[in-house]
Amino acid sequence: MSSAAHTISVMFSARNTSRPIPSPSRTVTPGARNFSGASRNEMATTIPSQVKVTAIETACAAVTAPGKTICVNGVGNSGCRLGSVLVPSSAVSERERVSSLLDAQDKAVALFDAVVARGLIAPGASESAVSDAIRDLADDMFGTRRFWHKRIVRTGINTLEPYRSNPPDLTIAADAITFLDFGPIFEAWEADFGRTYVLGDDPAKIALRDALEPVWQRGRDYFHAHPDVTGAELYAHVVDLARQSGWEFGSSIAGHLVGEFPHEKIAGHKTDSYIKPGSAGPMRRLDAAGRPCHWILEIHLVNRARGIGGFFEQLLDLSR
Repeated sequence: MSSAAHTISVMFSARNTSRPIPSPSRTVTPGARNFSGASRNEMATTIPSQVKVTAIETACAAVTAPGKTICVNGVGNSGCRLGSVLVPSSAVSERERVSSLLDAQDKAVALFDAVVARGLIAPGASESAVSDAIRDLADDMFGTRRFWHKRIVRTGINTLEPYRSNPPDLTIAADAITFLDFGPIFEAWEADFGRTYVLGDDPAKIALRDALEPVWQRGRDYFHAHPDVTGAELYAHVVDLARQSGWEFGSSIAGHLVGEFPHEKIAGHKTDSYIKPGSAGPMRRLDAAGRPCHWILEIHLVNRARGIGGFFEQLLDLSR
């Protein structure tokens, strides 16, 4: 095996942090830096580029005061949409919700760091074996074996497959492109995190890996610039961004709500819980409990002619 085959080229987006990282068992080449979303006031009509967590709590206190009646699908005072229902809002602290979601993502970052450091994505390992090893690692590191969606490890031709597919279990090749999509639950809070890795030095695979985060970033920029954006509009935009970048968008969705486990039971209308065609509700809205919705943005790019795909996801609207 060539020395290049021993090099894992990584789209790796851990935040700068003082926590110790174990020495890797193989050379790790970091990819692009992490672009995280900015938290913003649910009810604002003009949105700054970034808002501190303290500002979120202050803003949300105005719309989630105990006993206050709110329009679930309305945006500020602009009126109700989609047959909104008036319900008493929750007294849950938004600061705590935001902090818990960010902490959950931090732990997912640390988990993926450790996956690379321990060389778990290695030639000859099966997708299922890597998935089980990551499950066990999450248990060792954080005491959790719970994942709110199925664990995804895709390599080779399987990287073309969207989330809902269940392709045959493949073995990682010496020059493989592989992606991970994991949704661990940390103390009842959901994370959803995805990254792509390349073994070897294949230019097409490296180009695909390196295209993912810039497309994600431009999708987030669009979300920032359009306060009333719907899930359908953001989906159409990221599909167009993929095309402009020379790739095909490989999934029927580009993200979803995230929150306390299980968010799917409190999300309300199913289509409007996703960034997808037909999701007509404003993304900046309150959930059925009267709390601001928070989102994951996911990018799946594919080159069907080459039989390769890549994946990148993380919190859209929240950051430190």
